Amino acid sequence: MLRYKTGANNPMYGKPKSPETLAKLSKKVYVYDGDTKELIKCYDSYKITVKDLHIGFETIIKYLDTHKIYKGKLFYSNELK
Repeated sequence: MLRYKTGANNPMYGKPKSPETLAKLSKKVYVYDGDTKELIKCYDSYKITVKDLHIGFETIIKYLDTHKIYKGKLFYSNELK
């Protein structure tokens, strides 16, 4: 059954995803200063965060929402209030 739904046989093959769908699929990362808790930058996905900060993917996942400082930065998946 699965092999019949691959490639051109898949009903979603070749259809671009809408910006709303992409926004739902991506996970934002908010980076804050560890001392002042001021927002440094907001990234649209984990992949962009990893490339920009030169940190491993596992490190981002580990420090998200743990309230631990990593190299002077805090990582959150939700915006602080």
